[in-house]
Amino acid sequence: MSKDKKKPIKLDFEINLLETNASEHSRVGVNSQQENEQCLVGRIEDPKTLAGSVKIRREVKGRAGKPVTVLYDFSDQNAGHPPSLKQLQGLLKTKLACGGTFSPSDAQIVLQVDDLPRVKALLNQLGFSVKA
Repeated sequence: MSKDKKKPIKLDFEINLLETNASEHSRVGVNSQQENEQCLVGRIEDPKTLAGSVKIRREVKGRAGKPVTVLYDFSDQNAGHPPSLKQLQGLLKTKLACGGTFSPSDAQIVLQVDDLPRVKALLNQLGFSVKA
């Protein structure tokens, strides 16, 4: 057996955020210091803020008995915009100290927390009217 160790790749991050219109995207570049590595370029869409009403429910079925909180039926028209849901989901996960995910096709956020009063209080602070 040979003990070939792979060398780690060093990456320098270069972020150029430009003022853009809502329809345009900002570019993010990742440059590698090694000769054979390619430069990765992605796009960051401008997330829109959400407001209005949202419905929440507690689910257990299909999750091996683990309770989760599901946020669905957003009244805001920007709820179909995935970066907005991703931004809201990240904020909720940080404030509630829990895990979670979102489904862009269903426009719903699933949080791995079983504390509906805390979730309602946080959503009220963010400007949502919560319907259970």
